[in-house]
Amino acid sequence: KLLLESMYKTRKAPAELFVDREDDESRAATTTSEELSPQVSNRGMYACPVQYQHEFPLHRRVSPSQAVRTLHSSILQNFMLSNRSGISVYRDESNNIYYMNLAYRKSIREDDDENSHVIELLVYGIEQPGPVITEELVRLLQRKLLMLPLDALSSVLNKNPQYNLLTTDMSFINNFSRRLNEIEPEIELDNNSCVRTYELP
Repeated sequence: KLLLESMYKTRKAPAELFVDREDDESRAATTTSEELSPQVSNRGMYACPVQYQHEFPLHRRVSPSQAVRTLHSSILQNFMLSNRSGISVYRDESNNIYYMNLAYRKSIREDDDENSHVIELLVYGIEQPGPVITEELVRLLQRKLLMLPLDALSSVLNKNPQYNLLTTDMSFINNFSRRLNEIEPEIELDNNSCVRTYELP
């Protein structure tokens, strides 16, 4: 718990929480092997287990690596560690501290033509996370990932208005409002809402 507190306050990852050597690379040039050896033996000794995970299907129009970078630079930007790429740290409503990372992999559903990859959120800690992470953070990530293919399709149509959209593209567009309302039920897309309109060829 002290290591988590230290990581949250300093935004630096202690070696004892992580198995790999990434956080040692910046020190290697100025630190002797004798000074590093105690940390090597303790590396990952107090790594926390996964307390929560969530999978987000990713539309085929969006690059998985770009999607992860976008989530890091927007939603998770203020929580990223300074000495370890892709890891963020967060304190929830119960004052429990967690560290999180996002990864991607190919979708295992061969019949899913629309979503080629899956983004996975992994949350590590001592306790089970509360709704700030399991509901609010998940909802923010879902909403951002839903907007990315819309932006990608907009870019395609701006470059070539005569582009013939694929069946999966039309399915995404037709179901967009329903999916947005599933994520944020309180949002109603009426005439007074700020809604982007796209003219399809």
